[in-house]
Amino acid sequence: MSIEECRHKFWQKTEDGPNLVKRDRSITISLGQGPFYGSIGIGLVHTMSNMLNKTIQVANSPKRKLFQECGSYKIKCSNNDILDIGPNPMAFSAKPIENGDAISKYATFYLPKYGKFYGIVMDISQQTTFCLSFNTVSSEESNGGNKKCNRTWNLIVFPLNMKMDDEATAYNLDPSFNALITSLPIQVMAEQRWSKTTKRTHNGEHESLTVQSFLEWAEKQPDISENKKLKIVDLLGKK
Repeated sequence: MSIEECRHKFWQKTEDGPNLVKRDRSITISLGQGPFYGSIGIGLVHTMSNMLNKTIQVANSPKRKLFQECGSYKIKCSNNDILDIGPNPMAFSAKPIENGDAISKYATFYLPKYGKFYGIVMDISQQTTFCLSFNTVSSEESNGGNKKCNRTWNLIVFPLNMKMDDEATAYNLDPSFNALITSLPIQVMAEQRWSKTTKRTHNGEHESLTVQSFLEWAEKQPDISENKKLKIVDLLGKK
């Protein structure tokens, strides 16, 4: 399992292992070689042994207020934007990419090694990737992030032998699932702190934060067409 390279580079692989990911930005997770069938569970857990049974969840902070409305958790950001989290206070969201008809639903898992953790059940048939974003940074004290060693989380994926029309939203998993888990170390950050020039494998180019800044600004400009955005990005990438 890995993060795919793409035009919008909101992550960086570090030398010591964790993938640095920018909060509130979508990344694409590749499951590797398919084909895949059935359903998978997707969850987020701690890496430190003394934190494994502590549930990672969306954090309430001065600039991002957590509240509930109509049975759903929501975040009010400092710019007054509202993020809909869903029925569980989970720190990430995930959805299918290739198979638009694929079903996914919120779930609460329990596994002896990790205790309770929030996640997604997804129909993975006909696809090898899914889209992922995080709403909470790893440094939040409520998730133990006041200590640097607790800021690396594991994104975990495991197969589930179940029918997607099952109405269940809570799943007790036995220890045998430990051997089936694939994991990816993640650290979520509010801002990008990696090198201003990020090496790309796409056409051997290098994309600077000038491109990053333009894309962030362009997202708020509905009058600019996607084709025009791409042309400007290509021009900036050649500088």
